[in-house]
Amino acid sequence: MVPWYGPHLTGRTETELQSLHAALLPTVIQRFKTFMAQQCGTGVASSGWPRYPTRWWQHRFHEHVIRTERELTAIREYIVNNLM
Repeated sequence: MVPWYGPHLTGRTETELQSLHAALLPTVIQRFKTFMAQQCGTGVASSGWPRYPTRWWQHRFHEHVIRTERELTAIREYIVNNLM
């Protein structure tokens, strides 16, 4: 059976696959943020969208993979207790 990540990665060690996976998440987030900022900038420039009054993205954001129910609960509580 070929794993979900495709035949080009078969034969890799678990550590190699974890390193590759860790490298992918920041890239996906960075590309998403870039794409969205460009789309919104285009909308402001060509479609008359209102400008966003502050930064688009949280400064120095670091992604975090939630691995346990305990972490998820703590993050949910933080969000509820720190609404803007």
